[in-house]
Amino acid sequence: MKILLTGATGFVGKELGKALALRGHSLNVITRDVQKAKSLLPFPAEYFECDLNKDDLPQESLQGVEAVIHLAGEPIAAKRWSSSQKKKILESRIFSTKKIAQVIAHQKPGQIKTVLYASAIGFYGSRGDERLTESSAAGSGFLSDVCQQWESAGVLLSLPQIRSVHVRIGIVLGHGGGMMEKVLPIFKLGAGGRLGDGKQWMSWIHIDDLVGIFVSSLENEKVSGPVNATAPKPVMNGDFTKILSKTIHRPALFPAPSMALKLALGEMSELMLGSQKVYPEKIQTEGFTFKFPSLESAVKNLYGDLGDEVFIEYQWVPKKVSEVFSFFSDAKNLQEITPPWLHFKIKGMTTDKIQKDTELNYQLKIRGLPVKWTTLITQWMPNKSFQDVQLKGPYAKWHHTHTFEPMGDGTLVTDRVEYKVPMGFWEV
Repeated sequence: MKILLTGATGFVGKELGKALALRGHSLNVITRDVQKAKSLLPFPAEYFECDLNKDDLPQESLQGVEAVIHLAGEPIAAKRWSSSQKKKILESRIFSTKKIAQVIAHQKPGQIKTVLYASAIGFYGSRGDERLTESSAAGSGFLSDVCQQWESAGVLLSLPQIRSVHVRIGIVLGHGGGMMEKVLPIFKLGAGGRLGDGKQWMSWIHIDDLVGIFVSSLENEKVSGPVNATAPKPVMNGDFTKILSKTIHRPALFPAPSMALKLALGEMSELMLGSQKVYPEKIQTEGFTFKFPSLESAVKNLYGDLGDEVFIEYQWVPKKVSEVFSFFSDAKNLQEITPPWLHFKIKGMTTDKIQKDTELNYQLKIRGLPVKWTTLITQWMPNKSFQDVQLKGPYAKWHHTHTFEPMGDGTLVTDRVEYKVPMGFWEV
């Protein structure tokens, strides 16, 4: 179906848009900066420039649209919660949601069938050990007030012919954003530790499962109303700390006292000290299966068995898979697509063409220093994927997997690198 997506350049939006495109859906993206969005987003889309805090939604962006997914809003943890920042957090959600609701209400009946919009488990407030499901009442506090007004702003979306879903998102774990972007560097330095007494409940979710819940809520017509987007096994902060430190092989010896967090962060300390034991009852009742139901499985997937560094990059290329694979797997093209400041040069290879068990020798400069590198092609699946592993080079470990998938009229190229820097150091 054709879907209108807001907040596409955000942490969740990029992953959700990619998943929708891989499933064959087409996307209209609302963005404040079209050129920036085109450079960031790894999926095909039509772009419409609009600041939802100031501008009306362009009518042409809704042409042929059957579903709307609204993610846009000021990041909750971007800045300290001053009075002006709290106002910005609230208004960025209320105004944009009302605008979308009003525009949708005036569309041709039956055209738009489904609207999904983001909310958060902040709706429930801090509730200690209480088990919270979609039927639980709203709580209190700033985040709860924001979520309640946020969801109420979408009342206009509750038209008889439109199925409306508000996805209450928990703490999202993933690469390139969310809580882990702030927490992981601290733990890598060995300076991590529990927050407060560590007994507050953390309702977390792997980014892949969050995207899966959005997709399932979109495609399953039985899903409506509030949906908790959290893993089925919440953990206490103290257990979260132990699991993370064990996975990345770093001690967690520096607890952050509650009073220190409140002094440093003010009211925003609610994000770290609030306790929410949330369960995804509705989506599980509808048959959704989590890929990562336990924190151990999620952290292991994201950071590896031995706490490897992980780099992931996506790129959408408007060419067929066969063309893209052929280009990326040609040794001479590697020199053309590598940034010139690396001075990358192929010095030799053990076969005429790249294939399984090919060894490549090349040299480059890292921060001005010449480096010799030898890699071995350990996996070779034409038009699907290939993997190279460092035999000799500057890293303690380097496993680079290139994956190619059809997406729309082009190809999604995924680069995943698992690596370790020398002598046990960490990149932070």
